[in-house]
Formats: sequence, C-alpha cells, structure tokens
Amino acid sequence: LRRHRTAPAATHTHLRRLRSLQITAYGHCYQALITANLVKSGMQGDDIDSAFNFLGHLAFAMHKNLGKFSRRSLEELLKAYREKYVIGDNVVNRCTKVAKPVVVFRGEQYAFRYPFVYYFFLGYYLARRYNECKEQVDGIAQESYRRENAFILIFMIHHTHNEELVNMLLSRAMVVLDGIEPATLSAASTKLLEDALEEVPDQVGSNRSVESAREIQRKHRDQIESDLSADDDRGEDEEAVDGINDIYRSLKNMEVLGQILKNKYGSLPKPKLEEIVTAISNAGLRLISIFTNQEGIRGLEKYLTKRAGDQDVAADDRQRAEFLRRYLRPMVFVLTYGILRKIGVSIRKPELLAVIRDTYGKGQTPAYDLLRLLFVLDTAVELQESGCRLLGGSL
Repeated sequence: LRRHRTAPAATHTHLRRLRSLQITAYGHCYQALITANLVKSGMQGDDIDSAFNFLGHLAFAMHKNLGKFSRRSLEELLKAYREKYVIGDNVVNRCTKVAKPVVVFRGEQYAFRYPFVYYFFLGYYLARRYNECKEQVDGIAQESYRRENAFILIFMIHHTHNEELVNMLLSRAMVVLDGIEPATLSAASTKLLEDALEEVPDQVGSNRSVESAREIQRKHRDQIESDLSADDDRGEDEEAVDGINDIYRSLKNMEVLGQILKNKYGSLPKPKLEEIVTAISNAGLRLISIFTNQEGIRGLEKYLTKRAGDQDVAADDRQRAEFLRRYLRPMVFVLTYGILRKIGVSIRKPELLAVIRDTYGKGQTPAYDLLRLLFVLDTAVELQESGCRLLGGSL
C-alpha cells in the first residue's frame, strides 16, 4: 500500500474541486444545442446528419494529430472524406466560416470553439466505430483519470448502443485497486480506526525523534548508497504517481459507470445493472479503505501537519498535537462521507430501487446498508409506505 500513501490528500483535493459530471444526463441537451447552433448558422435540417458525421471525423483527426490541425490538414481531411462520403461545401462552410462556427481558426490552427463540443463529437465518432477504434478507446479508458478522457468516455456512453463497449469500461473499472478490500464500516473496523485516530496526536513528539534519528542515519550512508538511492527514489516516485493516478482513475470510473446506469438502465439486463452498482460501490469503498487504514491515517497526519506549518498555527509539539486532535477526526469523517455521497450520486436513479435493494441485500455489510439508506433518502420525492419500510430495514 506504499504507493497510496499520498492518496488521502489527493482524494481530499479531488473531492473539494470535483464538479458533478452529469454530462450524459444532459447529453441530449448538448445534442439539441449543437443542432440549434447549426440550424441558426443557416444549415438545413436534412444536412444535420451530414454535418455530425463530418464533425465526428474532424474531431477524430484532431485527436490523432494531438490537437494540431492546420489549413492544409483540413484540406487533406476533406479530400479523403469526399472519397467516401457526400458532403456539400455549404455544410463545411457553415461548420467553419459563419459568424459563430462550431469549428474556429485561431493561432494558425483549427479547433472546436468549445472543448465540450470536441469531446461530444470525438465520443460520437468512437462510439459509432468502436470495433475499428478499440486501441484508441482502450488507451482513453486506461487513462480515465485525465479529465478530458473521462468526458470523452461519458459522451461515448451517450452515443453508444454497443454492449461490448459497456463491458470493456466495466472490466477496466473493476481491476483498479482490486488488491484492496472494500471498507465494510463494521463495528470492528471502525474501532480500529478510532484507536488509530486516538494514537496519532500522542505520537507527535516521538515521531519527530524517530525522524531525526533516521535523518542522521541517512547522512551516514549517503556516500555508500548514492547510486542505488537514485534508482530507489525514482522507483518510489513512479509508485506514488501510479498510486495517485489509481485514485483519480477510480473516481472517474465511478462517474463513467454512473452514466451507464443513468442512460442504459432500460436496455441492460438486471444482472448487468447489479454488476455495475457493485463495481461503483466497491470502488468507493476501496478508497475509504485506503485512507482509513493505519498508513492512510499517517498520510492524513502528514498532510495536516504540513498545513499547520504553512499556516504557522502549530509552533511546537503540543500545539501540533492539539491541531491534529481538532482536525484529524473531522477530516476522516468528511472524506468518508464525501466518498459515500459520490457513490450515491453515481447510482442515483429512482427507477433502480429494486436493483439497489437486491444488490445491497447480497452484500450484507454495514457499508452496503448505509449506501442503501442514502439511496432511499436521495431518490424519494416523498417517503411513502414502501420507502419507509425499506428505510426501516436499513436502520
């Protein structure tokens, strides 16, 4: 678990900054807005399909060119495109040369006016040609921790009817952090967490003494291990980066799978829906496990100690211990609740009540009971008799 030692701070930062990715919930709105923009530019309704196909090819070509797309690039694309498809000059011009075109020319390069329109059309292209573009899609899914890749995947879900793509995204999500057991939030595990939280402030002075001793030892062996230490440091840095990427990948995958639930719940069989709900839930619970184990608590301690030093609020060990007592427990609560809420947002679809009940009924852990309770509270417009019975069962 060493690679995840900076995970708590990374997760905390992500949760503070996270903007809700409800994009596919608005996927039809994006499509309507883009269509309205094209019609407003003077494009006829029967040319919209032609424009979408062309803009999809253009987005994919820009993706392959790493965003660089000159006038010559556009000319070459149009020449190749017209060998396979029919498209009028009026359609191309209304996409690129009107007052507020979808595609603009700036800095000697063509680009989509808005990044989300680029993500929309790249998702459109990849979803319709998944069998031809599996390598590119796999690369995007592998790096789903990148913001732009998460958006592309979300728009792919909006456009796709390919169950193979859904299965690929699900399998990708399930292997992230799969070596870590999901948190159960049982009485035994929370007791261990409580004990760890109680111990941390009392160990501030002794930790500093140990660190000082270790620093002296390190200085003595620097000369002997100079070559090896460079390799070790590089390996540890790479491990830390991989660990943080896994955290972000897990968070983004929860959002992507959540969009599958919200957009495909009517066409996917119930066992597949249960599988997706389980994958989302376990991804979040694994994150909770990471920062509530002993090593995770140490990571939070270091994060808060650094904050205390930066803000000059803890000049000595006594003040530092008091600072940790005051803020460590609330931070663990906020992180835990934030992850549970993120799971809840990802599965929030009232029509899935029966699926949620069956899925969490199989888990039989306090964490699953709590998630079921949050789902009922989150999705109920009003607590009718059936909702109260389920709520009572959760309690």
